Amino acid sequence: MKTVPLSDLFDVQIGYRPRDDGDGEEMFAVSISDLDYERQHVDQFPVPGPGRLWLGDLGAVRSDARKMSYGLCHGCVLFLSRGHRRVAVPITERYVQPWPPTWDDTLVLYYFFILQPKADMISPEFFAWLVNDGPLQVSLDAMASGSHIPSVSKRNFVELEVPVPPRAVQDRIVSIYELAIREERLGQRLAELRRRQADAYCNQLLKQSST
Repeated sequence: MKTVPLSDLFDVQIGYRPRDDGDGEEMFAVSISDLDYERQHVDQFPVPGPGRLWLGDLGAVRSDARKMSYGLCHGCVLFLSRGHRRVAVPITERYVQPWPPTWDDTLVLYYFFILQPKADMISPEFFAWLVNDGPLQVSLDAMASGSHIPSVSKRNFVELEVPVPPRAVQDRIVSIYELAIREERLGQRLAELRRRQADAYCNQLLKQSST
């Protein structure tokens, strides 16, 4: 399969590092805590799953940086470069909720890389699948350095060789993945419902036996 250096697919920007003096305009800030790892908002996403981006509880920072350098837009990808988990989030309505009316007042902090597509060679959803569930996870784990807080350097990241099948194949893989994720969540919700019904029935039997 054809592979392409990531630098040919995306422009990569490291997120904003706040200054100590606190000068500048107050803006919402996307941080690690906004990744829905614990699935607290899992049913709010059209494609449920771990590592979605929840914007309902954003913090704020004062920034003297140019907004567009550290901002997000539809179709870009957010990559978590620091920590023990490598996660990519495509910035689309299926993976980001609640979807904002504008991105102009939001920036991304330095824990992340912001990937802006250079061309239409790869879909953001397919790239995220490659990172989260596909073959790139192993390569990225090997790139990470540091024992306390492992991180992937931008220099190594842009040299990553990315498999790029035809767009029809990319779209099919994403469709299969998203269908499997939805079916998995439906199964979990059904199991939760059955458990509650069973608990209610058992409590009812216990109550009846004591009368």
